[in-house]
Amino acid sequence: MSGTHANAYRDGFSVTHGTLEDAIRWEKEREGGDSWMTVRSDKIRFFPIPKDPAQADDVMDAFVLDSAEKPTLEDTMLNSGLLVCMDNSTFYCVRDSALKTIFERAKIKGTALGRLSRENLADVLNRCIAVSRGDALAYLSEGKISAIHGGDRSDYSVLPIPALLEALDTELAHRFPENVFEGSYSDHSMTTALWTLPEQEDDLVGAYRKELAARGITNYHAMVPGIRFTTSNVGTSGANVYPFIKDAATDRTIRFGTAIHIEHKHEKSVDTFVDEISFLYPKFINATKALSRLLDVKLYYPLNAMAEVMKKIGITKKIAFETVETFKAKHGDGPTTAHETYWGIAEALFLMRADGASEAKIASAEDAIARALHINWSEYDIGGEAAAA
Repeated sequence: MSGTHANAYRDGFSVTHGTLEDAIRWEKEREGGDSWMTVRSDKIRFFPIPKDPAQADDVMDAFVLDSAEKPTLEDTMLNSGLLVCMDNSTFYCVRDSALKTIFERAKIKGTALGRLSRENLADVLNRCIAVSRGDALAYLSEGKISAIHGGDRSDYSVLPIPALLEALDTELAHRFPENVFEGSYSDHSMTTALWTLPEQEDDLVGAYRKELAARGITNYHAMVPGIRFTTSNVGTSGANVYPFIKDAATDRTIRFGTAIHIEHKHEKSVDTFVDEISFLYPKFINATKALSRLLDVKLYYPLNAMAEVMKKIGITKKIAFETVETFKAKHGDGPTTAHETYWGIAEALFLMRADGASEAKIASAEDAIARALHINWSEYDIGGEAAAA
């Protein structure tokens, strides 16, 4: 274990940082304790363990685990309930975050997997992975196997998180001087960080603000551009950078446009990531143009359109219902533009935070909302009872 935090072994662990220096330092400490192991896929075997941590001593004796691993084992018993062996002798606890890549490596999928008993799940995994070909790349972090990727050269590329953060900071300092680091969040599934770009407000969102003013829309005047960075070592995200706008008057943020996206595949590197960052400025300009185009899309049934669009992009029913009700309370149910409705959907992020959602889920919802920018809103402008009502 790397010693980054006393509770870092826990599946539910997360940490936030207010300065980039602290974020990079913590990621380096975590990286220092991580291991990447290449193994044969068909040699991997999974073993179920009981749910009751009171049986931890029996499990430790059965699998010859070190006593120092007891807290990690107890946490695993409460979560994935699996151990894995990759060399016929050493057993490792399996983190919940590893299940996605394990299912992919075993070439199985479906919601039924989550309803299987631990014993049946281990049996299914062992039967399927035994006929897998090629190598696997196992990621050991904070005492648990946190992912099992494809191990061939073209399958998975390790992009060190500290190096990505340092490269992004260097590029932002060059292209967007006086940027402001707003904070970072890390858990076992992803790392995300935010920067605002107040000195580039006119360059990045000036044309959009003028478009709003020309139409007499003044409630978005305090806009600050920014970028969010996300990445993951466990297959939940590539190395992504995407633009957002923060409404300083209401503290609402809205992510828009397509991300700079580097997949962890095909021998991609940090240099590849740096090369792609050069396209961040045109990403901003294209995104604000797309947002401006929504001003010309009239919606006669905006509550219905909002509900159906949120359903399409995967916002949960509870949050979608609350978002529609919030929009209705502020704007009523009369005709408006897709632009106003799109900003209304962004309220879902505030509601998710109020509901206690993790930053990982917030980032995922931001990604979903960004996709709505390019939806044909008129297709969802249909009369009748709102779907989220």
